Amino acid sequence: MNGKGEVECTVSDTGIGISEEDLPKVFDKFVQFGKKSMPHGLRGTGLGLSISKSLVESHGGQMWVESKLSEGTSFRFTIPKGLKPRKKLGEILVEDGLITKEQLEQKLKKQENEKSEQ
Repeated sequence: MNGKGEVECTVSDTGIGISEEDLPKVFDKFVQFGKKSMPHGLRGTGLGLSISKSLVESHGGQMWVESKLSEGTSFRFTIPKGLKPRKKLGEILVEDGLITKEQLEQKLKKQENEKSEQ
């Protein structure tokens, strides 16, 4: 935890790193680095980092990247200490129109039934 009442987290690797030229684009939507070298079945959409940064910022935190070619990359983010969820995931999915309230209720009921059968 830093002195600002935030928790700071770091996720690092010792991979190929990201060039200084590409760093400003890391959190842009649909951006993929090293795409040509990855097997077809392992390619993503280029949305993961953009979504991650949006989530961190929506909770009052910050996210940034530090990287050096041939040395690796560190993704760092902060979140306020004592952060409490504002909404449940199901509520967000319904609000965003990704599922209906009825679909959510059906899925929750199914999960509840599966738990009681165990």
